[in-house]
Amino acid sequence: MNIPKNDRCGLGHWSLQWGIMMTQSERALVWCELRELYTREEADRWLNLPHPQLDGRKASDCTFKEVMAVIDRMSSGAFL
Repeated sequence: MNIPKNDRCGLGHWSLQWGIMMTQSERALVWCELRELYTREEADRWLNLPHPQLDGRKASDCTFKEVMAVIDRMSSGAFL
């Protein structure tokens, strides 16, 4: 998947911050979903800090399914 430099989600720098648990297209979807909820800086922090709903792991080190489950809950207003 080729990601344009000037896409609507501002993916630019994200690829270096991720582990190997997700494909590039999954990473792009996670990033776009986070950008619907947060600023770029907030999304960066969300990806790279331990998260209680991910058993204290960073989202960037988790599977797509695990991360999207948390984002889906947040999108529906269930900020636990």
